[in-house]
Amino acid sequence: MSRRWSSRETLWVVGVLALIIAIWGQLHPPSAAFSPPPVESKTISLQPDSLAVMSGGLSGRLEELRVTERVERKTGKILGGLELKGTLQLKNASSDLVIRPLGGSVEFTDATGAVIPLAKDQGTTDFSIYVERATGLKPGEQTSQVIDVPFPAAALDAHRLQAIRLHLTCLSTPYTTLTVTGPVGLGK
Repeated sequence: MSRRWSSRETLWVVGVLALIIAIWGQLHPPSAAFSPPPVESKTISLQPDSLAVMSGGLSGRLEELRVTERVERKTGKILGGLELKGTLQLKNASSDLVIRPLGGSVEFTDATGAVIPLAKDQGTTDFSIYVERATGLKPGEQTSQVIDVPFPAAALDAHRLQAIRLHLTCLSTPYTTLTVTGPVGLGK
């Protein structure tokens, strides 16, 4: 048999729930629980801050190059590793190819041309390129994308960094216009 609660019992239950919520809020204030520590980004500029891209029908630039580091403002604690950031702008400079950029990677080299390796926990410098159309860039079309990859801390030692190598992976297919003609007639 079901029993209905009286208004007095309902008020008592609501009061207890309100008290529990108030105590919980005092023990776990939302500002402390949900706000991340204040973080600031330190930026190291690269000179020059852009790299020309001319290869396989693509032209463009990797520009606004900078190295960033996220640091907790109060403690000075470094949050994560160094990152190279920049904007990759590509244009299909060919007259007869559709080029679909797929992705790439970045290498950092010293004065001898040797690659400066990343730390073991930094992952890789691989990145994907997202073009608005899945078919790729027709002649004259362009795309732009932000690149954000790990940067080796060893490259900052005594001006060790001398060059950046940008490897791009692309699919290219001949760009042709086809015309099809077939006989048709009006139905009776």
